[in-house]
Parts: sequence; C-alpha cells; structure tokens
Amino acid sequence: MDRAYYGNAATNVGMRHNRVVVKHMGKSGTNLHYHFLAKPDMDLALFADLARKQWAHMSSWTMGFADTDIAAVRSNKGSSIYMLHEYDKLGADTVFLQASALNAPKYSPLKYRNIRQMRRLLAIQSLSTKEIEYDDEDAEDAFSIT
Repeated sequence: MDRAYYGNAATNVGMRHNRVVVKHMGKSGTNLHYHFLAKPDMDLALFADLARKQWAHMSSWTMGFADTDIAAVRSNKGSSIYMLHEYDKLGADTVFLQASALNAPKYSPLKYRNIRQMRRLLAIQSLSTKEIEYDDEDAEDAFSIT
C-alpha cells in the first residue's frame, strides 16, 4: 500500500501509512495470519476499498476480496482486545515490527498527492472484484485471478 500511495518515496525517504501489524496463529497454533490497524492519510472508506482490492490481487495465498474485511475501527477497546488476544501465546512476537510503521513520516503526505499518485490509485481502483473468484472445481483451496 505504501508504494501505491507514495511511489518511490516509500523506499527512498520512508513514507509509510502509520500502522501496527500483529501476528496471529489461530486456535490450532498453525494458522499463521496477520491483522493490521492503520491511520491512512486519506478518506477511510476509499483506503479500505483500495486496500481490499490490492490485497486480493497480491497472490494466490491471500484471501479473496469477498473474504477480506478492511473497515474503519468501530471500537478502540474491541480492536485492541482482538489485536492482542494472542499475546499470551506469542509474547513480544505478536507485534510484527518488520511490517509496522509506528513513527510519523518525515514529510507531509500532502507532498505526494500528485498526478502520479492518482494514476497508481486509479489503477488499483479499476481492479474488478469480478476478476477475483474462488474456484472450488479445480482445487480445494485455489483462487483464480483472471
């Protein structure tokens, strides 16, 4: 997401959406997956829609568009409890620092609102959710992106 919003500035000057990423292993202890809380520098509904579309197209190992829930936080307390409910099992490894961005960016995000950013975001927005379908005929856990 950082690359889509900030282009090369994501790697060149460290422009990031503020976020914390946490690791969960699920009840079985073998279902590795991640959750995140972000504070985007744009409209929340648009960010959520673009993030869902981009996530669905990341790889065949990610959940599809219909199964991905990215939405505004409805309860700070509820979100905190859910994000950290596996802390007893994982300890400090719960917070995935490699993917988190906890510090405010050095530069104003408004500096990167330009025609190049608009083109990148429009490309993501144009991804059709109809292109992402669960294909249960070919394989048990396959997703197809056409």
